[in-house]
Amino acid sequence: MIQTNKISDEDIILAYNKTNSVWKAGEIVGLCGQTVHARLTKLGVINKMNLWTEEDNNTLLEKYQSYRDLGNLKILAKELGRTEQFISRKAKVLGLTDMSVAQEWMKHRGSQLSESAKNRILKYGHPKGFKGHIQSESARISISKSCKKMWGNQDHWINSEEHKQQLSDRMAKMQAEGRFKNNYSRTHSGTFIIGGKTHFYRSSWEVNIASYYDFLKTKGEIKEWEYEPDVFWFTEIKRGVRSYKPDFKITRNDNTQYYVEVKGWMDDKSKTKLNRMRIYYPNIEIEILASDRYNQIKKSSSIIPNWGAFEKEMNVQFVKCSIDGCDNKSHSKGYCRKHFYKIFGK
Repeated sequence: MIQTNKISDEDIILAYNKTNSVWKAGEIVGLCGQTVHARLTKLGVINKMNLWTEEDNNTLLEKYQSYRDLGNLKILAKELGRTEQFISRKAKVLGLTDMSVAQEWMKHRGSQLSESAKNRILKYGHPKGFKGHIQSESARISISKSCKKMWGNQDHWINSEEHKQQLSDRMAKMQAEGRFKNNYSRTHSGTFIIGGKTHFYRSSWEVNIASYYDFLKTKGEIKEWEYEPDVFWFTEIKRGVRSYKPDFKITRNDNTQYYVEVKGWMDDKSKTKLNRMRIYYPNIEIEILASDRYNQIKKSSSIIPNWGAFEKEMNVQFVKCSIDGCDNKSHSKGYCRKHFYKIFGK
């Protein structure tokens, strides 16, 4: 093993930036994860662990109810250096969120908000009271000047790097979670059951290729296929293309794996994703299934079950909740939102 005193700070920082893990960085430089963490903490690269203490428990027990009743849990959370959600979870563990008490408080708080809204409407009018009307020319000029002034002010919060980063983080997360169901208006999309697996596919090509891989699985030519199971993050990229989710993951019979990207055409964003994959994940095998390969597979479509599912209108309108008698749309793990939150919490 390499001696600790021979490892430079620069080497440790470089290894940590590359892996984003003290343990993996330790493997690279020949140190244990604890030592890497201690060195990085001393250098100020990472912060010390913010452990929840008994003193924090006592503060929460003392202040939670009063802050909650005033609707100021965000302030209490800031005092304790935590998020409001974290504070609420800890309060539940400590028995401070008894539902009978919470329901009474919610009724009281609801009455307060209702009364406040009524007074505000009496004073300023209903916020939707302008519906059906058209802004005057002078009003539109005034609004335009205000907007231009706001966007032109580099000190305004909307132009801050922090706000831009928050927007980028939110967009990257939504993209990775697949919440943008169809990025390309020219393609069809829908939910289909292929090989007993229910997925939302973003194009007819993806449905047909899923059918093809399921056909190969039944013939014993591959061991398994999965649709969009993994997300690869480009951790050093803060704006633009920050992650990549391949269309398919294929497991060969010898248990080696590779990914498949179905591409009818290659736009600039797709090129950027693939280029960054080569840089950040050079050992990941990716096959680009373009039009020539697709057309070659299509020649055997007559023996591939479910090929042409769009044309056959085999799409599922939506998957129902797995709870008997519930007709709500499935949200996660086979449950609708109502039953998912009842079982797993928010």
